[in-house]
This record gives sequence, C-alpha cells and structure tokens, in this order.
Amino acid sequence: HQRPRELLFVPVTETEISEHCRNVPFGLRISHLILNDALQEIEHVLSKKTSLENTVSEQELRENCAFFRHGESTARNILSLLCSLKRLKQVPGQNKEIITYLWL
Repeated sequence: HQRPRELLFVPVTETEISEHCRNVPFGLRISHLILNDALQEIEHVLSKKTSLENTVSEQELRENCAFFRHGESTARNILSLLCSLKRLKQVPGQNKEIITYLWL
C-alpha cells in the first residue's frame, strides 16, 4: 500500500506578485489566482505519479494542465514566474531536450 504524496503548494499572494512585478507593465502581469490554479494543476499531475521524485516534465504539464490551453507563451510565462517565485525550479531532464521542473 503506497502512502499518498503530501505536496500542498504555498499559495501565491497578491502582495507577492505586486512586489515581484514592480517593474513589469501592468498588462503583462499574471494574476495570483491564475498562478495558484496552475500550481494546483501541477500538484495534481505530481500526485498521480508513482515515483516520490517531485519532478515533472514540461510535456506532462502540456498534456495535463489547462493553463497550456491559454497558449504556449502564456504557459511559459506562468512557469517562469512560478520559478521566480520559488515554487518551481527548472532542472535538467534525463534527455537534454526535455524541460523538467522540480516542485519546491
């Protein structure tokens, strides 16, 4: 019997986004609500994995997360911002062409 994974993301706050995006034009900012939805989707993908490693490939996210349906550039901006906010970390994958993210 496998123990359930305990990930439970730390929500991104509106204040955190404001401080982080001070020099970003307002139209290019991504809402903390969208970021938290993305984190919840990523957590769901990780919870379905059988290994205890908290990594997920960009391809797995593309196939399983709704935020990729907003467009490739928006999805990459979301992932980049989540890395900047220390929720994810981009790490080298087994294959150098595969982008992988580590849950922090």
